[in-house]
Parts: sequence; C-alpha cells; structure tokens
Amino acid sequence: MSYIHYPSRLYILRDQLFRRLIFLFLALTLYLTMHNFTDFPRLVGEYNTSQDEIVENVEGGSAARQIALLVLAAAAVLSFASYKSQIRLCPDALTSRILIAFAIWSVLSLLWADDSMLALKRLFAFAILCAVSLAMIRMFSIAEIIQWSFVATATFLIIAIAAEVATGTLRPWVSDYRFAGIQHPNAEGVECGLLCLSAIALSKTEARRRWIYLFASAIGFVFLVLTGSRTSLIATVISLGVYFLLSGSQAKKKLLLSSLVIVSLLLFVLGTGLLPVFKSALSLERDGDYGVDSFSGRTEIWSDVSGYILENPLVGHGYGAFWTPAHISQISEEEKWGVPDSHSVYVDYLLTLGAIGLTLYLFCLGSGIKKSLELSSTEVSKEAAFVAGVLVFGLIDGFFESSIGEGSLLMLLCMIVLNWLAFASGAKVAKPGRGTETSTHLRRRFSHEF
Repeated sequence: MSYIHYPSRLYILRDQLFRRLIFLFLALTLYLTMHNFTDFPRLVGEYNTSQDEIVENVEGGSAARQIALLVLAAAAVLSFASYKSQIRLCPDALTSRILIAFAIWSVLSLLWADDSMLALKRLFAFAILCAVSLAMIRMFSIAEIIQWSFVATATFLIIAIAAEVATGTLRPWVSDYRFAGIQHPNAEGVECGLLCLSAIALSKTEARRRWIYLFASAIGFVFLVLTGSRTSLIATVISLGVYFLLSGSQAKKKLLLSSLVIVSLLLFVLGTGLLPVFKSALSLERDGDYGVDSFSGRTEIWSDVSGYILENPLVGHGYGAFWTPAHISQISEEEKWGVPDSHSVYVDYLLTLGAIGLTLYLFCLGSGIKKSLELSSTEVSKEAAFVAGVLVFGLIDGFFESSIGEGSLLMLLCMIVLNWLAFASGAKVAKPGRGTETSTHLRRRFSHEF
C-alpha cells in the first residue's frame, strides 16, 4: 500500500535516514580528529611513539585533524542556527553548575598558562567538542545517542581491522602482537570497550536486532582482549557490571552488586600490574619493566612530574599547557621512552588545572554518576544505566590512562552524557498546540506508529 495513506511512516523513514547519515558523518569526522595517520603503520611489537614523533606532533599538529575540527565546529554552529529543537531543556541545578564551573576554570587557566598558545589551541579543540556535545543533545534523545555510540565505535573498529589487514599487521598468532589499528593498543582498547558497552545497551532496548548487537559486542570484546590493554579490560568489565546492576530487576541487584565488587577488586590487583609490584616489594626487588604498559612505568612518570605539581599545586600550569616539547623531551629522556602525558587523567589535571581543577573534574563525574543512579529507577532506567556505565568507564580508565582528558571518543562521550544529565535528562518534547510530553513517550508513540 502506498505511503500516501501513511504520511507519519514516511516521515519516520526519512527522519531515520537523515539521522543515520548524521551518525555516519559524525563518526567519520571524529575519526579524523582523534587519530593520527602520521604514525602509521607500525611493526608488530613496536607500538610506542618515539620522543621525536611526539614532539613533532605537538609542534606541527595534524592538518587532517585541524580541518576535521573546523568542519565539526561549522556543523555545530549550523545545527544551533538552523535546527529548531523540539526538546525544552531543563537544567539540573547541581550538575549544570559544576560543568559550567569546570569550563570557566579551564578558560581562566589561560591567564597563568606556561605556554599560552598551546593552551589556547587545546582549549579551542575542547570548546569545539563541547559545542558538538550540546548540539547532539539538542538533536537526539539519549536512546539515539546510544545508537550513535554504537555506530561510531563499530565504524572505528572496522577501519582499524581494515588498516591492519591492508598492511599485513593483523597477526594475532605472533607472541608480542597487540591489536592497534592506526593508534596505540591502549587507545584502541578504549574504543573496543565502548563498543561492547553500547552494543549490550542496545541489545536490551532493541529486541528485534538483539542478536546483531550481542554478536557485535562479542567481536568488540575479542578485539579488546587482543589489544592487551589491561586498563580498558578492567574498565569494560566494571562498566558492564554497573550497566547490568542498574538495568536489572531488583531481585538481582544485590547479587550483582556483591559480584561486581569482588570482580572489580580482583581485576584491579591482577590486571593493572600491581601484583608484580607487591611481589617485588616482598622480595626487596624492583619491577624492572618501566614501559608505557607497566605499572612501574607509570609510577616513575608520576614521580618525575611531582615536582612540577608542587610548583603550582592549586592552579596548575594551564589547560593542556604542561606537555610542551621541552617537558616531553626532558621526561622522555629520563624514562628512556617517549612520554606524551602522565598516563593518568588525575595526575594530568593536577598538572594543568591544579587541585581546584581536579576537584571540579571529580565533582563533574561524581554528580553525573549520582544523577544517573537517581534516573535508574525511572522510565529511562536502561538509558541511565548506559550513562552510568560510560562515566564509570571514564572514572576507572582515568587512573592509568589520559584518554578521557584528551580529544578522544571517551572524552566526547562523557561530555555528551554529562551535558544530557545536566541539561536534557528532565526535558520535555514540545508539540505546538498539544502541550508537552516526555521524549520517552514520544519515542514509544512513534515506534507504535511505525
């Protein structure tokens, strides 16, 4: 029968196609902003970037990344100017104020930044990602944002697999192989972990395609294991535990909570490399592995930068302004390998924004997790469980990696869910002449019509 008799269905089909094209555009554009092609390809076992390459990237940057960022900025501005959102934003007093305070403090750090131009460049990139995240919560419901997260991470994984197949580096049977795509395996592990989380979340909300999402989650987990990233594996398991805990029935929550605590403690001790450190301490020996993938390698960096933290303990050295070519060269020479950051977002924020900035950042995560826990008992419980899972992923990953504080997919996704919690979690969908209804009710009505 002709769609002339069902105009609402035709509208929904067109709307779905438009949104899928936006999903793909955002995924591909963000891929260019978050991946550096100049360091690719690498040989199996040689995944760490050298000191000279890190310095060159900081000094020159990537033309592709800069163009992609400008495209994203233009797209965000265009969406604000031309897209009339049907969502009436309803700011949450606590969460929104903390986010705004963190953003203001980051901008103010320009006044005392060690390298004001470097800080300005990184603040500009941060501002673009903020604009993109706000544009997305105006255009999409949280359910659609979960769909976008799946599309983006699946796209990233497909490109990574294709890159390794094309260069002949996809060799999991080799002893020192780690799946990396075109980036470091630890960064690839974060993306695989987020794919697992978003696919599991969609398998709970979209029953018709459940087996597809479960299969995608399994594939993501396999490649996550192949990355050899212990931090990402721990963050993924714990975030999935949080998701199942919050989205499950009340009868299962106590069992899931106790199991999650036990598994989390075991994974933290065994997975992060703490066990060899404990053994070395008992035998009065030092852990001799000081590379990027060892716990000792990270603690050595933290020791190196502790003096810089004490120079400006309250305000730091300026947003993104500490890791200058001079500091990178100095610390890399001390550690005998290329050190691009502190390998801990908490240490990095102490360096760049001081104790005040770190406190605001922790309050951002804490208030977001608290708000998502409150929403987990409402009609958007499954969506809130995903939001909590993303924030917990970032919380865990931040202990031993800096990706949530840099221009990464994890950083953007955390910004999106925090902005949703702060400005759109209580939003209403406006309908001219017919009052308002929640976005969840509208989504259900459209699904029934379709």
